[in-house]
Amino acid sequence: MKVSDEIKNRYEELIGLRRQFHKIPELYFQEFETSKLIKKLLDERGLSYETYAKTGLAVTIGKEIKQDALMFRADMDALEIHEENTFDYCSTHPGHMHACGHDAHMAIALTTLFWLLENQDQLTRPVKFVFQPAEEKSGGAKVMVAEGVLENPKVSQVFGLHIANRIPSYVLGLKKGIGSSFCDEFKIKIVGKGGHGARPYQCVEPIILATQFINDVQVMMARSLNALDSAVLTFTSIHSGKSFNVIDDTCTLGGTLRTLSIKSRDLIMLKISNKVKALEQEHNCKIDFELIEGYPAIQNDEDATDLVAKIANGIVGKEGIIEDGLGMGGEDVAYFLQEVPGCYFLLGVGGENLEYSPHHCSTFDFEEEALIVGVEIFKQIIEEIAM
Repeated sequence: MKVSDEIKNRYEELIGLRRQFHKIPELYFQEFETSKLIKKLLDERGLSYETYAKTGLAVTIGKEIKQDALMFRADMDALEIHEENTFDYCSTHPGHMHACGHDAHMAIALTTLFWLLENQDQLTRPVKFVFQPAEEKSGGAKVMVAEGVLENPKVSQVFGLHIANRIPSYVLGLKKGIGSSFCDEFKIKIVGKGGHGARPYQCVEPIILATQFINDVQVMMARSLNALDSAVLTFTSIHSGKSFNVIDDTCTLGGTLRTLSIKSRDLIMLKISNKVKALEQEHNCKIDFELIEGYPAIQNDEDATDLVAKIANGIVGKEGIIEDGLGMGGEDVAYFLQEVPGCYFLLGVGGENLEYSPHHCSTFDFEEEALIVGVEIFKQIIEEIAM
């Protein structure tokens, strides 16, 4: 691993920032304490900033340079999880936890920003750092785009990273083209005919219809799509009734649909629509299916990904680069990448043995030492195209 001395010397600062953020996890659009800490750090250095999406921030170095800007994005929000780790920088907000790594993302972006502040005289174009709320839910990136974060100065390239403790430390996951799935949610309401639990023959049981629907849809997913075209439809909730001896009139279900193309999503929706009509006709029931469109897929630009690969090769070597993305996961950085070309990549922080608890787990953690690679990559991106 080849990291410059000027970045190595910022290691303690980097880890300190990550731990400060880890202590104060906040949910989507409620990142007030997090935003306040970032503002304090910027104020101490005499930096101005703009506010977007309620708690989000954008700060530009070299704003006076009349060129398009290079942008780095870091997400801010945490998860509604009670932390069960025991280190001394655990969450101080009960029931909330940075269980995905956004604390690390902010620390990497700020450490890069502070390095750049000391080298801004070399800039040939502006560099914008965006701290974005509500990645885990509600799509803060979409709000920031709508409020003009990609303007004044106009952004022409976007870069960002996500730590991944399923990947060994000092290994990068890079993928050209689609790097994540389209992430949609769905709601289903089955209306049958309730009655006495001892006399199901007098009823149209919504729970039985729900189980049939779930099984039929999973068979459809396995047999109606090309085996090389990945898609996932997962039922994550089912609710009906309150008493053991009462068959309720309704059953509600919900879940997530992950696809890699609009074509696949449309085919799945057509098949589901046909299945709904068939069940309604066969069982004299009513089924409402609602698809709630979520984050689009990440589209990594070929040139930007090649640039990250070139830089990473000089830091971690070819053996430290694998073709990997978020898979069927989702990320609202996709809203930025819909507007501006760029690259979103994975930074392995799983140590050598990948023994850390997974993302979104109450004992989630990672090898902090590996975060320095993210700073070095961001630094070299700036040196390559903005100096």
